[in-house]
Amino acid sequence: MRVEACIPAALLLLTLGACEPQQKPGSAASPPTAADAVASYRERDISLAAVEAEIAAANTPACTQAKGEPGRGSLETLLPCYREVAEALAIEGIVLAGLSDSNPAAAELDDDMTGQRDASLLNAYSQQLADQLEVSEAEITRYFDDHREQLGTPRQFTLFNIFRRHQDPASPEETVAFLNQLKSRIEAGETFTAIARRHSDSETRLRDGLVGHLSEDKLPERLRRIAAGLKAGQVSEPLPVSGGAVIIKVENIAPPVIPDLENLRTGIRALLLQQKTDEAVDLRASAQPVPADAVLLEDDELVAALDGDDPEQVVFDLGGQRLSRAEFRRIANMGPAQTAAELPTARRDELRQIYYQLKQRRLLLISLLESDHPADRELREQIEEPLQKMRLARLTDQLLQQDMWQAVDRDPASLERYYRDNVHHYQSPLKFKLHRWQLPFDHDPSAQLAAMETLRAAMTRGEHDLGSAVQKLGGTVENPGWQDFADLTDLPAKARSYLLQAPAGGYSIPYQQNDTLHMIWVEARQSPSALPYQQVTEQVREDYFSRFERRLYQDAVNRRLAAADFTFHTDNVRRLLLPPGVEKEAVLPAGHP
Repeated sequence: MRVEACIPAALLLLTLGACEPQQKPGSAASPPTAADAVASYRERDISLAAVEAEIAAANTPACTQAKGEPGRGSLETLLPCYREVAEALAIEGIVLAGLSDSNPAAAELDDDMTGQRDASLLNAYSQQLADQLEVSEAEITRYFDDHREQLGTPRQFTLFNIFRRHQDPASPEETVAFLNQLKSRIEAGETFTAIARRHSDSETRLRDGLVGHLSEDKLPERLRRIAAGLKAGQVSEPLPVSGGAVIIKVENIAPPVIPDLENLRTGIRALLLQQKTDEAVDLRASAQPVPADAVLLEDDELVAALDGDDPEQVVFDLGGQRLSRAEFRRIANMGPAQTAAELPTARRDELRQIYYQLKQRRLLLISLLESDHPADRELREQIEEPLQKMRLARLTDQLLQQDMWQAVDRDPASLERYYRDNVHHYQSPLKFKLHRWQLPFDHDPSAQLAAMETLRAAMTRGEHDLGSAVQKLGGTVENPGWQDFADLTDLPAKARSYLLQAPAGGYSIPYQQNDTLHMIWVEARQSPSALPYQQVTEQVREDYFSRFERRLYQDAVNRRLAAADFTFHTDNVRRLLLPPGVEKEAVLPAGHP
């Protein structure tokens, strides 16, 4: 578009595409002439209007810089932006020229874009509903009053505990009496943390008895009542629990937060609007007839199918979406060993809800695609243009990616040089040949830990080996053999840190995990070593591509542009952007000719 007399010169730099070309009423727009072209390639011209139609959304480096300058950039900073957008339009035309819909890349992308179209249409319809629906102040107030308790924040605090197992399950009073003695010692001045470390049978002893920072409503009812009655630093009476008894202490008490309607109004409005939108969507979907060829299972049939033997059995087929048993289990986040029939009732209800939502979503989509209502036709047209732009952009990118990979493969010397410069990234894993000593807790874990630490010192001096230590204290030894360090994710941080420094023949410090004491003997270790190039060629190729992707992309673009004789007509752009009769100095920054 021309700027002629459309906007004052002072506003030119504030505007990117702010007016339409002037023409007489009733006259047709004239096609761009060569003199009006911003750029050209293969005897084709790119008009100023075509470039400016893309500039608002352009995020190329030059456009980003121009938009960030005061006044949206000077003419001199706008020129590179116009060039980059023109190049992008030319590349799209060059790459896609002659590409037929039968091209594998186009066919594969079209399948993917069908899903994108479906999602865009459903989202646009939901947004249209949300724009039409209203939430009244009375509805917001009523929701607040009905949910006042849930909207508030209960009391928060840091909880500590000391747990003791029954040494004699027939005499639980002995456990309670022992905890009462510990409570008296704490009240007399001994620290809760020191006593927890020494006397607690819980794994929290390694954290000085710390359970964590909790919300009062997350505790079991009986424990909640006791915790609610404690002041900061106060220790509870012994509380019988499964297998023993416990005393607790709370610190860092934060009082409950009373909900305030003014602070919650916006969130409640959004929630109620979403509920109304969901109800309207559900109502329309339920009114759509189910196609005769659809596969939809009833609740019992779904449970039986999910527990069947055939992973490829179709459990859902509606409106272009077809799911096998294995695919639905993945969507529902069901573990390989989980049996639907044996899941808790709440989890089975969740599976049914997921299935119902899939059904309603596809029925709504059928309704939107088949409807001849003007609003639905307009909605389909509304999403079509951006989807087509996205399709062309993605297809262009795919074909340029092919160019980039071909360029990489034409230059094996650069790949080998990249490998040599980065050989430290291509090494064999750090490995250990380990033996794990596991000693389950008895009635006095503290004593067991002390004995294990003593034996560790003796083994380090060569006075014992792992076999004699196990004979002395008991437990079992697991011999997993050689393992990659990266696979030892079950080890706590301290044990992993030890292994990184451990010499062959070393013993880790004892650590506690799942009511069991552990110690690791490192029989041998295998340090990383460089892998030969032939073994890691594919990984080097991918890393090289990722490292130099921007350069490879620009090279591919430049090759395509040069082959198509792309030309950016700088003088034309200056003339088209500059209103007649305005001196350059009135528009360009000071110092420019």
